[in-house]
Order: sequence, then structure tokens, then C-alpha cells
Amino acid sequence: MIDVFEKFAPQYARVLRKFALEVWYDRADINALYRSANHFRKRYEDELMAMFRRRKLDFSPKRVQEISGLWLADQITTGEKIFEVADLKKKKLYEEIISTEREYREQIRGLFDQPKTEKGLAKVLPDTSFSGNLSRRSLQIGEDAAFELGRDINHDVVSANSDVYEWMTQGDSRVRRTHQKLQGKIFTYTSPPTTIDKYGHRHTGNPGTDWGCRCWEKEVKGKPILNYVARA
Repeated sequence: MIDVFEKFAPQYARVLRKFALEVWYDRADINALYRSANHFRKRYEDELMAMFRRRKLDFSPKRVQEISGLWLADQITTGEKIFEVADLKKKKLYEEIISTEREYREQIRGLFDQPKTEKGLAKVLPDTSFSGNLSRRSLQIGEDAAFELGRDINHDVVSANSDVYEWMTQGDSRVRRTHQKLQGKIFTYTSPPTTIDKYGHRHTGNPGTDWGCRCWEKEVKGKPILNYVARA
């Protein structure tokens, strides 16, 4: 699954970043985001189902479409949150500039008579005010959203084909230490591993159930480990 994710995640990350930029400059259309997200998820569905066929897994195309349909609805909520975050950031920057940045006062003065002065603020702000925050965040949100779609579909298919799975991580620097210890090990859905971080926080569950977990399952044949505990 990770190969499909790595191919598609950057595509959706760019979709959300483009939308966030349009929000910032008051050119955004939530319907356009819906169309782009819908186009993306259909292509992602096709690639995932082709992967399942190669791996000779039984699956229901209708079920895959149901899961991605729920994901699509969530993307509208994500778009609305981007509107909220951008609006709050504009107001904050507006207040900071009015009170502390003399070099912008002449440029902003002409905005005072407008009904919503924050709407014109982006025109006089340096690009770094946006790219340093909302832009990077939207890219991360897009990547995470693409992974969640693939992970949810993958979980549904793998769990329907077998009671056991191999724990897989994304293999990058963001993988927490306890989950690194789970990589490649075989577990059952009814006896998932327990992790204990350096602060003593415990979590028992399958891939993706812990906060911020980006791990996933792979179908496998083998003897599972029961009651496994991984400590940081």
C-alpha cells in the first residue's frame, strides 16, 4: 500500500495547498475543492483496487467506494476549517501590523473604509506571512488525508481476508520509536500489541488507532505474537 500512497499523497497535498492559497487571496471555491477531491479519490480507488487484485485479495468495489465517499465528505469539512484558520490568521496579522509595523501603515490606511478590511490585507502582506504557516500546514493535511483514505480502505480489505496481519510503518523519521519495534511483526486483530512511550502512556490497538499513527496492515501468513508489549 505504501507505494500507492507515496505516488498519490503528493497529488492531494498540492490540491489542498492550492485551495489554501486561494482561500488566503479570497479566490477560493469550496465546490472546486470538492471536484478536485472527488477526481483524486476515484483515481486513488482504481489504483488501490488494482493493487488488491495483484495481491489476490478478495474485496468489494462497492465497499471501497463507500469508504472513499465518507472520506470525500470529510474533505469539505477540511476546506471549511481552512477558511476559518485563514480568517483568524488574517485578523491576527492585521492587528499586529496596525500596532507594531509602521512601514505598512500607509498601505493599510486605504483599507479602513472597506467593510471587511481583513479581506484586502493579503494584498499588502509579504508572502512569508502565508507560506511560512498555512501553506506548509495544508500540504501536511493533504498528505495525511491521502494516507488515511488508503489506510482505511486497506484495513477493510485486509481484515476481511485474514485474522492476522503484518504491522507496517512508513519507515521515515516521523515513526515513533515504539512503532519502529512493531515493524514486520505479525499480530491478530483480537490481540493487538501494546505500546508504552517514554512518559508511561499506554496504548493497545491495531495500526492507525493510536493518536497520529500512520502505520498500516499487510496480509501475511505466519504465527502471530500474542500479548506483545513494546516500550520506548
